[in-house]
Amino acid sequence: MDDKVHYLSGPIRIVDDDGIPAKAGDLLAVEICNLGPLPGDEWGFTATFDRENGGGFLTDHFPCATKAIWYFQGIYAHSPQIPGEHNHGSFLSKT
Repeated sequence: MDDKVHYLSGPIRIVDDDGIPAKAGDLLAVEICNLGPLPGDEWGFTATFDRENGGGFLTDHFPCATKAIWYFQGIYAHSPQIPGEHNHGSFLSKT
């Protein structure tokens, strides 16, 4: 097994109570009990690349590089780069 692991996409091994691994087509029910940043790492970022530096699929709308650093406080996030915005959940609202 490759020893490179991504925390969101795995690899993740799923086994049943008898230790039998899940296979393609099996149904997997997941209950998320807790979700949030690691203590001491209450931040994240969003960014777009400049069109001249490789860009991305939105360079027609956003041709210049942008970056926003987000600081989490409970269920809210704010960014000094986007004054007046408070993100809670998946919605942005003016404060």
